Amino acid sequence: MTKKTEGLTREEFLTDFVDNWIKEDVLRMVGVIKAMPGTVGNINFPLGLSVLAYMDFLGGFLRGADRDITANIAEYLTCFDNSAEYKAGILADLFRNGLSHDYFARGGISRDGKRPPLYKTPEGQVILDIETLANDFIVSLPKFSAVLTDEQYLKRIGLLEANYHQKMEALKEEINTLPIQPVPPRPLANSAFITTTSTSGYVPRSTASTLPFQPKFQEIKWKKGGQEGLLDEEN
Repeated sequence: MTKKTEGLTREEFLTDFVDNWIKEDVLRMVGVIKAMPGTVGNINFPLGLSVLAYMDFLGGFLRGADRDITANIAEYLTCFDNSAEYKAGILADLFRNGLSHDYFARGGISRDGKRPPLYKTPEGQVILDIETLANDFIVSLPKFSAVLTDEQYLKRIGLLEANYHQKMEALKEEINTLPIQPVPPRPLANSAFITTTSTSGYVPRSTASTLPFQPKFQEIKWKKGGQEGLLDEEN
């Protein structure tokens, strides 16, 4: 029988969600899909949307708030050593909101690795070099982990949990119509980009079945075909 524990602590959140999921996803995006300036399939938009959404999300933890995208990104930029090269309002409105709501940035996005990463053309078009921003973001994560306090973490998690339950209640009729399928056991991650393991002793899987404020289950090891993995069980 597995035993429920409380939701993730700040330290567990930083390891499991920030270091293992957020950081490793960005590392994989820039590492596996190499920049190919001027070609299709360069993931300019997906990479930009991911990094800017992460900055918005993590900046909310530093503020202890979940609203005001510009303020969240501005707060997260305090973790950048070169924050003066970025403008929070431009990142939030032209790029984060443009990609999220229109799927087209309200400026140009490149992956040339240029500095400064935010500039304008002679014609006045604003350009964001997402390759540079992604690398700056990766470098900033240890500082974020160092400055986030327990008080900030708990306040933001409380807001996240309240919003989650509100959405679940609003959508419960649609959710009740969904088919039920068991979550299959997933093998341990095998990636050159995985550099850390979680505080609970396992490499997080690509599909998370719990949110940071939800109870955490002990992981049951399984073996199949000589490969060891993990299985969530509740009896």
